[in-house]
Amino acid sequence: MYNKHLFTLFPFCLMCLTLFAQLGSGLIVNQDAYDSIPLLPSYGRKASIDTISKIDLSPYCPEVQNQSFTNTCTGWALGYGAYSIEKAVANGWYGEKEKITQNSYSAKFIYNQIKKGGYCEKGSEIEAGLRLLREKGNLLSKNFDQHNNCDRLPTNTELERARQNTIVNFNRLFDNNAGLAKKIAKVKESLKDQKPVIISLQINRDFQSKLIGAEWWFPKSSSSSFNDFHALVVVGFDDLKGAQGAFKIMNSYGKRWGDDGFFWMRYIDFAEYCFHAYQITIDESQQIVKPKIKGKAVLQVFNKANSSFETPLPQKKSNIYSFDTRRWKVNDYYQIMVSDVVGELFLYAFSYDSKGKINLHWPRDEELNEKFEGRHESAVISSPSATLVIPSDTTALLLEEPGTEYIILLLSQRPIDDLNTKIAGLKSKGRNNFLQVITETFGPEKVLIAQTFFSDIELSFEAPAESEGIVPLVIQLEVTK
Repeated sequence: MYNKHLFTLFPFCLMCLTLFAQLGSGLIVNQDAYDSIPLLPSYGRKASIDTISKIDLSPYCPEVQNQSFTNTCTGWALGYGAYSIEKAVANGWYGEKEKITQNSYSAKFIYNQIKKGGYCEKGSEIEAGLRLLREKGNLLSKNFDQHNNCDRLPTNTELERARQNTIVNFNRLFDNNAGLAKKIAKVKESLKDQKPVIISLQINRDFQSKLIGAEWWFPKSSSSSFNDFHALVVVGFDDLKGAQGAFKIMNSYGKRWGDDGFFWMRYIDFAEYCFHAYQITIDESQQIVKPKIKGKAVLQVFNKANSSFETPLPQKKSNIYSFDTRRWKVNDYYQIMVSDVVGELFLYAFSYDSKGKINLHWPRDEELNEKFEGRHESAVISSPSATLVIPSDTTALLLEEPGTEYIILLLSQRPIDDLNTKIAGLKSKGRNNFLQVITETFGPEKVLIAQTFFSDIELSFEAPAESEGIVPLVIQLEVTK
């Protein structure tokens, strides 16, 4: 018998099944791969930054898309999400949703090359996607994601175009054993720096099926088991949202899911169910608005008489900086402070004493110096609000030998991969005209001599941004017994 009510409801029920059932995830969590990524170092922060209670990067987000039944979340979080947001921030496209979406980057270019076999049903690792972004780059979504094809691989021509859109580097925000408070703090710090955070989140079936039109996800109110991991992008926080504050997260389940494709999650729930968090560094020299390499450096010496640090005034002599107004002695303790860095720069600091001993002080990475055993930190300074103290806020460096000691700071827009080999080669080049020695060691085509000036006790530096450029700052100390 014909039932007009059943016939009318059938298309609606079919739509419900599509919305609720055909939502994939696809993240494969690899703890060893996560641990191998350099850790974003901790910095001091300007007080004005610490007081920020709300950040929202969603005006820099492209329109949320739907991965549907496919297990392609890693590509959507990395390429279409975080990378597109970073580019929009760098270009100043606040609120220009249509422009951002038109210039958003591909999810499938990443996923199709890193998936663990199969068509669209196989998962992938965030770490593999990050490596692909660094080594191969990405294409615009409109040029690669137009058809729901998980088997399409880029042509040689497309691979060549994609190399124009590589990332410089990537970091993890916290260790796997980090406490809840540290997880929350590190993600908020990244967002304060206008940087989205890629995360691996443990989810369940209710997350996939019951958040249609919902603003919040409360994982502990769910009865279903947590069997899946999902890659997403954190784009904001609000300390006053809800009772305890919350993070705003961009998903890839379309605009009907959540609140226009986004949802809020309480800090305490986020910290419990978020396993891993990542930050990427884009190549800002490719941007429409190209930043300069800028910052400030200060040398502090410990005054044993009053148990405090004091800052002598530097002088410039042939692009090498000295402190003629102060006599340096063996067993003096000092710190190096770097602040107000524009753009995302990589900093390397080492000393070279009169006996030929070279000692790396930054980054704190056991692969570069065994004294940092158990630490694997990045050299990146990702925020202009950061105040970096070398070796740390509570320790100092020691002058051990009389004679001329050089302190060298190297700033670059890309990691210096062969650092130990190059600084070891300094010993064979002598110590006369030391800035020229540095230039020859790291390559005349790469070394950029910064314009510098003094403001009270600070040494300010500025140089043009070059993708492969390195800016050396050389400090000379004459040490007596």
